[in-house]
Amino acid sequence: MSGRLEGKVAIITGAASGQGAAAAALFASEGARVAAFDINEAGLKALDIDRAQLHTVVCDVTNSESVQHGIAAVMDRFGSVNVVYNNAGVIKRRPGAWDHTQDGPAADLSEAVFDELVGLNLKSQFLVCKYALPHMIAAGGGSIINVSSLGGPLIGTQNTAYNVAKAGVIGLTKALAVSYGTQGIRANAICPGIIDTPLVGYILADPDYTAKYTSAHPMGRFGKPAEIASVGLFLASDDASYVNGEVITADGGYMVRPK
Repeated sequence: MSGRLEGKVAIITGAASGQGAAAAALFASEGARVAAFDINEAGLKALDIDRAQLHTVVCDVTNSESVQHGIAAVMDRFGSVNVVYNNAGVIKRRPGAWDHTQDGPAADLSEAVFDELVGLNLKSQFLVCKYALPHMIAAGGGSIINVSSLGGPLIGTQNTAYNVAKAGVIGLTKALAVSYGTQGIRANAICPGIIDTPLVGYILADPDYTAKYTSAHPMGRFGKPAEIASVGLFLASDDASYVNGEVITADGGYMVRPK
């Protein structure tokens, strides 16, 4: 253990599985005390992290009251907040025929699905930042890491609400960087490519798509959760002390491949 996060308290949302669970494990291994937020209580209980360093919080990050209670619980347990890693997110697509319970082109998209996706993929990040920021400022500053997606800068038509929300994450991140930089807060966004997690199960379940994607990919594979967590570790650590307002793409070169 190199201890790059020794003495820091990190809130990680969506920490019960996938990229969030990988970040929680990595941050703890680097010395952080980790507050793992998720609505999935069973997943939180299954995290293989030393409980002396871990505080699990069953939290609906789309709900203001739930977020406030969660952050209050972190303050009661650890006494400060230095890092926020906004990872929670959802995609509403499934293999097979499309229907109105899924994301899609704007004219076909229901308001309920739009509200749900913007709520979890964007509003949740605003809420966690809103209520964590006073504690971070009181602690002398810190790092906010917001997970966007290639769907942020690369707007498509098949996941309209998801892409709109992830583009909003980039805007939120830049606004935070400008608004709070003088108070010691750095805010940066990560745009992962397709990472092998349950979130993109609908993609991984399609052999034709996976074959097409990997054959066109410069590295010939999907990303791994730990590879995104490592980018988050850099941004959370003092190694990134002059990195603020940046959008870091971690897609193995997919965006720059020859078309």
